[in-house]
Amino acid sequence: MRFMTACSVITLILGTSVAHADTLRIGVEGNYPPFSQVAADGKLSGFDIEIAEALCAKMQVTCEMVQQEWDGMI
Repeated sequence: MRFMTACSVITLILGTSVAHADTLRIGVEGNYPPFSQVAADGKLSGFDIEIAEALCAKMQVTCEMVQQEWDGMI
């Protein structure tokens, strides 16, 4: 029974394909300093932005911060 369960798990793992996006889009509002804000040059900055960029670097993916209203994210 354990052998059959192990074979089933291995088959599921090997047979499952993982979707890979070229760019990970992250929705941010930019109206809550110091977490997210829009600088004078129009770039997003703040703690949440830095965390997102660090996670993207760790995952080795390209990330795009998309600024939009909070109500549009829900």
